[in-house]
Amino acid sequence: MRVDIASGKAKKLIIVLLSLILIMGITTVAAAHQDMIFTYSDAAYTQPETTFDDGDTVYVEVTDNVTTGTGTLVISITNDQLGNSISVSVTETPTYIYRGDFIIHSGADTATALHMEHGQTATINADLDGEGDGATKQITADYGITPL
Repeated sequence: MRVDIASGKAKKLIIVLLSLILIMGITTVAAAHQDMIFTYSDAAYTQPETTFDDGDTVYVEVTDNVTTGTGTLVISITNDQLGNSISVSVTETPTYIYRGDFIIHSGADTATALHMEHGQTATINADLDGEGDGATKQITADYGITPL
C-alpha cells in the first residue's frame, strides 16, 4: 500500500496527530495543584495536632499555590455529627500559605467558635482559588472525659 504524502488526507492525518500530541503534552504539564490543610495547637504553627480539648484554639494552615491574597478568603468548618458550621477568614502569610484560627468548645456557635461535643469530629474545607482542587481535613474533640 502506498501513501501519497502530498494527498490532502495524509496532511490532515498528520495535523490531527500532531495536535493530539500537543494537547496531551499541555494537559500533562498543566495538572492542577492540590491544596493541603494542616492543623496546629499553637499560634507559631509548629505543633501539628488533630485532637483538641474543650476551649482549645485550632490553628489552620492552607497551602494553595494558585490563589493570591486578594479578596476575602474563607474556609468552612462543619461538625460532622450535628451539621453546625462556621466560616473562618484566612490571610496570606507568607506567600501561598494562608492561616486562620477558631475555637472548639461545648458552648453555642459564635463567629470564631464551633460547638463540638466530646468525641465528635469536624471537617475543615478549603478551596481558596475555587478551582475544585481544594482540601479537607478532620479534627476530633477530646475533652478528657473518663467514662464512669
